[in-house]
Amino acid sequence: MISSEIVLKGDSGDIVVEVIEQTILDGVNYVLVVEKTGDNSKDVASDFLEDIEEDCFILREVKMDANGIAEYEIVDDDSEYEKVADVFKKILIRDDIELV
Repeated sequence: MISSEIVLKGDSGDIVVEVIEQTILDGVNYVLVVEKTGDNSKDVASDFLEDIEEDCFILREVKMDANGIAEYEIVDDDSEYEKVADVFKKILIRDDIELV
């Protein structure tokens, strides 16, 4: 399991998410993330392990600029989501985590 942050920029403000896991499928980089709470003293990835009820979602990398800054979008196509979620389920099984 990896742990890092991504800041999602939007019209209604920024959302900080914690990366739980990452995979590349068909040449596309995907990350499984959970929204980070305002309590910076907690390790969100560790909390995720303790409370699997946490809402998570999958982001797809759409481009990387010359400075290494990636642009992501939420995977909202059901077929793509299921395909990538199945990969994450297999990865998380080794960490004894169930993705439902």
